[in-house]
Amino acid sequence: MRCAVAALGVARIDFLGYVDPTVGPGEELFAPEHTAAELKAQISNAIDVQQPEVILMHGSNGEYGHPAHCLLRETVSEIVKGLSEPAPLLYSFAANYPDHPYPRLTNADDVAHLVVDISDHFAALISAAKCHHTQHALFGRRLSEEWGRPVSLEELIRLVPREGLHRHWPPLDGAPHDRLKRALLSN
Repeated sequence: MRCAVAALGVARIDFLGYVDPTVGPGEELFAPEHTAAELKAQISNAIDVQQPEVILMHGSNGEYGHPAHCLLRETVSEIVKGLSEPAPLLYSFAANYPDHPYPRLTNADDVAHLVVDISDHFAALISAAKCHHTQHALFGRRLSEEWGRPVSLEELIRLVPREGLHRHWPPLDGAPHDRLKRALLSN
């Protein structure tokens, strides 16, 4: 993870001490062992310390149903919705949008409020994905089966040139004219 965030140009990453469980029989996925109250306190503390304007989290379906992704989304959502104003804006990535080139990778229940061209960032995204070498076999297995040949990491990244973002909090009232949209559109 340190390698990936460095490849993306992130200056800081904090860990909460959880270990990603190994994949179980039949590719079953699990959330890390945790105590709900302790996890909530840790995330609340991180939000208090960092004072973010925007939080980007996993989507409603955990992208592909990953229990750890769903746990984090549920916990972060609960915390942010309980904050007094001004609470951070809460967005998820991998939101569904028309003509998505690989809709299986989206959160089907999250319709994109913003769709951002990320093609200028492919080099950094590929470098970050290369850091997760233990998961490379998982990244492209279904698409490789579908295409009848091995699909490279580069092909996988370049498959989706736009990122869909869904705003969860506060609810949208009309077009999303907020800090995230202004920041993304100004780049």
